[in-house]
Amino acid sequence: MNGVALLLVFASMVHSVCAQMTVQITGTITANMNLSGSSQQSTFPVTAAGVVGAPGGVLVTTLGTTTSLNLSSFAYSFAFSASGAADLRLHYAASTPLAGVLRITGTPGAISAFVAVDVDADGQAELVLGTPQAATAVDVPVVLGPRAIAVDVDLSASVGSNQGSSANVTVQFLPQANLSTDGVGCGSSLAASVRKPTATSAGRLWLHVDDAPAPASAIGAILIGSTPLPMGATCGQGLIDDALILVNPALGVVDLPATLSTALLGSVDLQYVGLKLPYQLAWSNRIELTLP
Repeated sequence: MNGVALLLVFASMVHSVCAQMTVQITGTITANMNLSGSSQQSTFPVTAAGVVGAPGGVLVTTLGTTTSLNLSSFAYSFAFSASGAADLRLHYAASTPLAGVLRITGTPGAISAFVAVDVDADGQAELVLGTPQAATAVDVPVVLGPRAIAVDVDLSASVGSNQGSSANVTVQFLPQANLSTDGVGCGSSLAASVRKPTATSAGRLWLHVDDAPAPASAIGAILIGSTPLPMGATCGQGLIDDALILVNPALGVVDLPATLSTALLGSVDLQYVGLKLPYQLAWSNRIELTLP
């Protein structure tokens, strides 16, 4: 394949990802300016891409296949100090199952800056950086679906008079991963994120089921197996199950975390199925997880 053809394929892939994926943001930014004998503090809501804040702390955001969050803080000569803090949540979803990685890059500024990123908002941060540290990147494999995956981002920077600093996070979706997906959903979809286990930290798999709530499934199960079945353009069973986990999809959604260890090797397939009365099976897409 020549360079022009390869470029066209890549451009087509990026366009397809952009068309399927959505990114939303919620949260707040707090800006503080300490003046002689007084302090001015303001809190601003963050609900969309753009610029928000005050001189003590300004947040600039762009959303998309590459999402950038930059918090900057500056103290004027008449201020003793200034600080900015952003408490944000990104919501990553896709209209059809989309496998890849979230490549998260954090860059704390040279003066009193802090960056933390937590995929799936489970209290276990994938990336924590403070000053002085260089830009650092981590890859988090995901399968995106209608059931959004939450990414919590905390940024802060504080400076003295006539100083400036910043904290930056970039989240880029790339179609490559330990997770892959196949098949279409039939009233249900299965999303996921993975933290790969290491010698020093436990791994984690989050599964997110989006089961059509009307009519709600009477019962649901996540199937686990090592033998995939061919899946075409129609929904159906995508694996021979060796085990299953029963779940309650009464609210239309299921979030299931599982701990992973370094002893787990190879590939495993997962699929959700819901039973809708009187008797109809609602199959999700199939996910394949490969470790290490």
